[in-house]
Amino acid sequence: MRRFSPCSRHTHFTPHKRPPRFGGGRGRAAFCWWAAAAWALVLGSIQPGLAWPAESATAAAEAFLRAGKDLAPVPGGKIWLVAAERTLRDGLASLGDSRRKLVQQQRWLEQRIQQNSLAWETSRPQVAALRTALSQTATEAPERKQLEQQIQRLESQAVDPDRLGAQEDVRLHLIQFTNARQALAINLLAIRRSLPQMDADYSRLAADLEVRAALRTLGEEYRLGPLENYLPQVRRLDEYERLVFTPWLPMYLQSGWIRVGAILNETTPITFSWRAEGGPTILSESMAEAAGLAPAAGTPAVPLALGAGRTLTARPLVAPTLRLGQLVLHDVHLYVSTPDGEDAGAILSADTLAGYEVTLEPARLQLSIRPR
Repeated sequence: MRRFSPCSRHTHFTPHKRPPRFGGGRGRAAFCWWAAAAWALVLGSIQPGLAWPAESATAAAEAFLRAGKDLAPVPGGKIWLVAAERTLRDGLASLGDSRRKLVQQQRWLEQRIQQNSLAWETSRPQVAALRTALSQTATEAPERKQLEQQIQRLESQAVDPDRLGAQEDVRLHLIQFTNARQALAINLLAIRRSLPQMDADYSRLAADLEVRAALRTLGEEYRLGPLENYLPQVRRLDEYERLVFTPWLPMYLQSGWIRVGAILNETTPITFSWRAEGGPTILSESMAEAAGLAPAAGTPAVPLALGAGRTLTARPLVAPTLRLGQLVLHDVHLYVSTPDGEDAGAILSADTLAGYEVTLEPARLQLSIRPR
């Protein structure tokens, strides 16, 4: 007996055995592809003359919902969720752990600042007295070495507070703290976007006849989400946002640069080197691509002086947003370096913050930004 794919125009079914049909367009194409695959598997396991088993219709409906509509069921359940709700649930579930890690890093840094400040204030007069004694001690005197060792020991216990951000252990924790802040901020922004997107997606899918037919094929108890009311949880996001959307940024010192974190296009973490003397703000090509940004086709590259005799080529770009703590800049004019400038990384210029007062507080490991 000749058999055809369920998507063939020549397939014949008796009315009570006709499988559900999914409408035209890409949804129909996705369903037909999966149905054909299911049909091929079924052919090897049934005897000639038997009707298409119910399991293959169920598999085709599930495949259509997954591949054609990007839905996924609750594990072990019968409620199908859109991608926005899955993002929302994952984001909410990770908030507690993210906050704990962030608070731990912040407490360590605060304690390190206090310990160093106290040790510095205590040791400074001692070091000054020892240096005075050393200057009055003959070069060949045996006590000179002892004085030098005492000075070295005291100086190892504390550093100038303005240089604390350059200490290796402090810099490492500042990098981790910056990364934790950015990760939490990006998660919070994604949660805020997901809620209205989820509502819009469910409204659209509820009116989709193909989706309704697929769910009926699975069973009357199967339905679309949402799984719960998320508004109470979303209303509590303020307590997390206060931790990351601050008027200051953690800063550290590396290779002579002040380094701070930012978020490009509300999605992508960037670590900038701060340039107080002005000039263009620069991104590497890989950073722009990670944020889904690129200069317009045909935009000519221009030379940019970096200092120390170095010049790189870059193309202009207007970024939709650049977030620095609680400050969000819109339509930011910057430059994207060509691949030869990848090692220069990202540079944030004071010109980009021309309307704001930028205050460096190295002893507090902070860079503050406030409106003028």
